[in-house]
Amino acid sequence: MPYIDWEYYSSHFPKVEKQEFERLLPQAEMKIEVLTHLRCQGVCGYKLDRVKAAVANLVNALYDQEQTGAGRGVTSVSNAGYSESYANVTVEQADASLRSVCFQWLSGTGLMGCL
Repeated sequence: MPYIDWEYYSSHFPKVEKQEFERLLPQAEMKIEVLTHLRCQGVCGYKLDRVKAAVANLVNALYDQEQTGAGRGVTSVSNAGYSESYANVTVEQADASLRSVCFQWLSGTGLMGCL
């Protein structure tokens, strides 16, 4: 069962359209399960509120990373003599960014392994 639905997301942390939300939600939920070692399953009260916020913000972060090409390793673009370089982050930096989003919302809950 998903932690959040479209109604919750669109009323609290709207950034993407419904189709993008539905596509990114499974990735965000899988990421939070991995980072918390499945501790989020069955939570309630304030911890559930924090998990919902973390999942919604992970959806936004995943979308941002896709839009900027973070973690893809592309460092330059060239077209008919015109070239442009971009400072993209590595896969490890992109993953650390997602972990940071989770930690920001779950800090103090014990769900990420510490209080």
